[in-house]
Amino acid sequence: MKQGKRIHHHVKYSALSPEWYDFFTEYRVFPEIYFTADELDKLGHDDCLRLEKELHQRNLSLSIHAPFLDLSPGAFDEKIREVTRHRFSQILDLAEVLKPNIIDCHPHYDRYRFGGQVDPWVENCTKTFDPIVKRAEKLKVVLSMENVFEDEPTPLARLIDKVGSPSFQACFDNGHFHMFHKVSLKKWWEAMGGKTALLHLHDNHGEKDEHLPIGEGNFPFPAYFNLLKEFEHPMTYTLECHNLADARKSLRTLRRYLESN
Repeated sequence: MKQGKRIHHHVKYSALSPEWYDFFTEYRVFPEIYFTADELDKLGHDDCLRLEKELHQRNLSLSIHAPFLDLSPGAFDEKIREVTRHRFSQILDLAEVLKPNIIDCHPHYDRYRFGGQVDPWVENCTKTFDPIVKRAEKLKVVLSMENVFEDEPTPLARLIDKVGSPSFQACFDNGHFHMFHKVSLKKWWEAMGGKTALLHLHDNHGEKDEHLPIGEGNFPFPAYFNLLKEFEHPMTYTLECHNLADARKSLRTLRRYLESN
């Protein structure tokens, strides 16, 4: 495997268990831990210290997935942006203890919701993220902006260029792309390849977010991994299956692709 190909697997904070910890330890995979908004409100400093100790004892670093339900960093309503900014601030409070390498966020551009207005959305997102990015820079952590409903890369590319920080990059979620894209993989990566720090990897049949193991849907993974050969900068590879059996299966397939690259 080439340098820079670091593998994580997504897991909900509420689902962390001895079995998941054993998976991470045995397979030398690192957790991407997802915290909901409710969990952030209930999580105390002692809880964070216990989690940090558990990870440290197993020699596991981590990445974090920020809450996303109901949040909208580019909202036209300032009150919605205030709540969104508060949730990201809470995540950075966690980051001060847990020291993740990446925090994944959903910027949530939807051309139907925003009436195709990219520039106002970018301006509003920038207002939301500016103070968050300054904290991320001090913590030496990357905030990655994940595509969800974006059907082409222009909104995310403009946002990342506007913020203009090495601590503010992209996450490419191939499953979301497969459901919503209106451009080719090549065109997306021509626009976003140099801006991408994180890959979310899972499969589906192009209709719903199934989170299948790699190869069990119809996303064109062989072409995708061939395309990735053109981008040599370090990226984190994060698998997103819903159970341990699928996690093991997807990990085996991913490692075969990476070894052949």
